[in-house]
Amino acid sequence: MLAFLLQISVAATHLASSKRAMSLSMGITTALIISVMTPLALNVCQYSGLLQVSKMPFEEVYGILSEQFSDDR
Repeated sequence: MLAFLLQISVAATHLASSKRAMSLSMGITTALIISVMTPLALNVCQYSGLLQVSKMPFEEVYGILSEQFSDDR
């Protein structure tokens, strides 16, 4: 559905090169971006759900990088 609406916004710009068509295209594209990004941003706990992802590799990399780039050398 998102791809279909995005195609309509692109087609509207190509069919009529008016400022109104371009504004409509920008509005549709912005609304689609917001509608996709909002659920992703509201996902508070990224490491739980159907697919369990371990935080351990990220914590190990963070530990190594914080040791390398600390000011206490």
